[in-house]
Amino acid sequence: MDIKEEIAEILNGINDLKKILAGPTKPQKSEPNGNSPSIHDILMGVCTIMEVSPEMAKSKLRYYRLVLTRQIISYIGTIEYGYGTTAIGKHINRDHSTVVVSVSKMHNRIKYEKGISQVVKSCSNYIRGDDYQDINSISFE
Repeated sequence: MDIKEEIAEILNGINDLKKILAGPTKPQKSEPNGNSPSIHDILMGVCTIMEVSPEMAKSKLRYYRLVLTRQIISYIGTIEYGYGTTAIGKHINRDHSTVVVSVSKMHNRIKYEKGISQVVKSCSNYIRGDDYQDINSISFE
């Protein structure tokens, strides 16, 4: 065995150890399966309820309503439908770490702000095709 083969074998062993040490990973979806809506459907549903255009939701603007829209898309896509943060980030022109932070913030806001939880519930219901509450009757800003 020459030196290149030995190095390749060592590197393969190191990579195998990294996988073992990392433990099992939860598979992340980038494509819908079964009855799950696509990320695009989630984006369109949330934008409809929030009365924001998809282009504005994908923009770099940081107006409250736009930021909230992106956070809701991230939360619903990740928590309710199990999409990966990278896949969601690509649809809203954000980095996966931004999606992670958005999900964390929404989790806390839902817990402590009644209006936000109602808005998220309305968006989720709309995406599923269930009855939903008009957000203009909800105080969340």
